[in-house]
Amino acid sequence: MASRVPLPQWLRFCPQCVQEDRRKFGECYWHRVYQIPGVEICPLHKVWVRNSAVPAQNVQTRYEFISAENAISDTLPKEIDENEQFFEILFAFAHDTQWLLNQRGLSQDLPTFQFWYRRLLADLGLSTYRGRVDRNALLLRFKNMYASELLRMLHCELDEHTEDSWLVRLARKPDNAQHPLHHLLFIHCLEQRAETFFHLPTENKPFGTGPWPCLNPACVHYLEPKIKKCDIIYSSYVSGRPIGTFSCDCGFIYSRTGSDTSAEDRWKRGKIEAFGHVWEKKLGQLWANEKLSLRAIARELGVDPLTIKRQATRMGLSFPRPVRKSSPLNETRQLRPRITRIPEKEKLESYRAVWIVTLQSYPDIGIKTLRSKVPGVYTWLYRNDPFWLNEHRPPPMKRTKQRNSPVDWSGRDQELAEIVRASAERLRKIPGRPSRISLSAIGRDIGQLSLLQQHLGKLPITAITLRKLVESREVFAVRRVQWVTEQYRQDHTHPTRWELVKKAGIERVAMLPAVKVAVEAGLQVLG
Repeated sequence: MASRVPLPQWLRFCPQCVQEDRRKFGECYWHRVYQIPGVEICPLHKVWVRNSAVPAQNVQTRYEFISAENAISDTLPKEIDENEQFFEILFAFAHDTQWLLNQRGLSQDLPTFQFWYRRLLADLGLSTYRGRVDRNALLLRFKNMYASELLRMLHCELDEHTEDSWLVRLARKPDNAQHPLHHLLFIHCLEQRAETFFHLPTENKPFGTGPWPCLNPACVHYLEPKIKKCDIIYSSYVSGRPIGTFSCDCGFIYSRTGSDTSAEDRWKRGKIEAFGHVWEKKLGQLWANEKLSLRAIARELGVDPLTIKRQATRMGLSFPRPVRKSSPLNETRQLRPRITRIPEKEKLESYRAVWIVTLQSYPDIGIKTLRSKVPGVYTWLYRNDPFWLNEHRPPPMKRTKQRNSPVDWSGRDQELAEIVRASAERLRKIPGRPSRISLSAIGRDIGQLSLLQQHLGKLPITAITLRKLVESREVFAVRRVQWVTEQYRQDHTHPTRWELVKKAGIERVAMLPAVKVAVEAGLQVLG
């Protein structure tokens, strides 16, 4: 289909791959990877890809079989200095393209791409975790990574005069088709390679999957994966980042800000929300131990000495301690009660239920009108449960108002019909072996293939003209028989039936009525 990223003009090859193919198989062949836009370096040999003398597209016919062995002459590889400008980026593209071509069943839908992109953008600080992209920061990062000369070479320039560039469309909501090279550039900009990107989790699990480790040093299950419960909220202050709260059966509750970016992150502890009965019992035992200092107790329980004194005061432990002097805290340094921001399960389920009922009660309205029915519920879910809310929203409303098209389709239709008619006549008169008059052949000849393929419904006169001009298999076979008959007549040759059929290339349609008549007529002419 039409794209600003053109296909290579010539079939391409790697000189070293040609040599290896001939050594292994006795002949070389066309490799898929070198025909992909953006692949300028061989991912195996790190040499420049070379153009052959064979055009990648033929105006006259869609299919043409050209042997690589006959088309490629001996060519010395052009070595690359690995310090050369753009080498690292171009080699990474070639390697990723080769990996993608070798995969099976890799396709993902656009919502999955959107989910991955949103997660990576947020982790790099280029957007909030609710999906608001910092356009200026993204463009700055992209321009720092890719020089303008490289983007021009790859035909992936960014339009500086519009806010709606292909990069911004991918980042905000990739809901339309983009060239694969655009996706690769964006994936590399987000510090990923194709293989790691396609193995990202497809669910929103900012802290991975449970169970998670208990980080209570006083518990017998310390560092063991015993925690099965993790409550997640999204911060209103830290770019909407997820905050996970982990609750163990020992009563120890801790939280940390996500998302996890490495396997080590699951062993990190941000804030202790509650110490629990096991930790408090251990503190009481250590507090009474005459041999332990305050710092020793703090090390044993994984906190600082001030926290030990605050918790001892809260628990009503005796001051001063036996033998070891430990003065009580004054009021200003004592622990104050605080309210933890853990969403209540009952509240979450209640708000979800209200939203579902509202959604079912008004099936024919859009999200903007629906949220006005229960604004408080929508706001709470948007802040605390955004991914569930995104999965339970009404489908987009279809536009009923027709836009005024700037294109004069009627005038274009009449003009294009004449151009199509002239093209068919011109293709029919091309000397040499006949080529079939098809929609694709005409479209390529006049440079309007995508227009004929995508918008023929808006061009009724052109459509009727094409139906009259496009050849069926039977009509095309008859024309080939007539052309072959004329070749034999000029050579004063008298072929047998099977020789005429074979030279015309009509073995599969030779039994069709019109084709049989044409063959008989040709044999009679040739005597």
